[in-house]
Amino acid sequence: LEVSVNQQVQYTIDLAAGWNMISIPGRPVDSDPKALIGDSRTIIPTLYWWNPTIFSYVPVTQLVAGQGYWILTLKPEGEQVSLAVEPLSELTLGIQAGWNMIGGLQQSTAMPYGSEEPTGSILANTLYNWNASQFTYQ
Repeated sequence: LEVSVNQQVQYTIDLAAGWNMISIPGRPVDSDPKALIGDSRTIIPTLYWWNPTIFSYVPVTQLVAGQGYWILTLKPEGEQVSLAVEPLSELTLGIQAGWNMIGGLQQSTAMPYGSEEPTGSILANTLYNWNASQFTYQ
């Protein structure tokens, strides 16, 4: 006997004015980026992700769990976007040589060095997040 239960939750992301680096913390019910943007008239409708293979930003055509994205809102006070997702209990991401834009399953994610495979493949002090309100990496 096989039982499958699909639970959906509405995930909300707070955006500061300007560029924001975000990720989707579950499997999107609708993977079209327009599902995330909704009817907002102040979000630029093209999201971007970093493709380390071609060393370039590329427009997003499909949202996936754990991938990092750039999204731009022109609303001075910022705004919220939301998306229905199926929660995941764990996430394994394949990363390529060079810079990668990734996210986790929660707003705050700890990724201790040495937990990657192979061990030592991520250089110490090379994990950054984007602080949209200060317009800087941390």
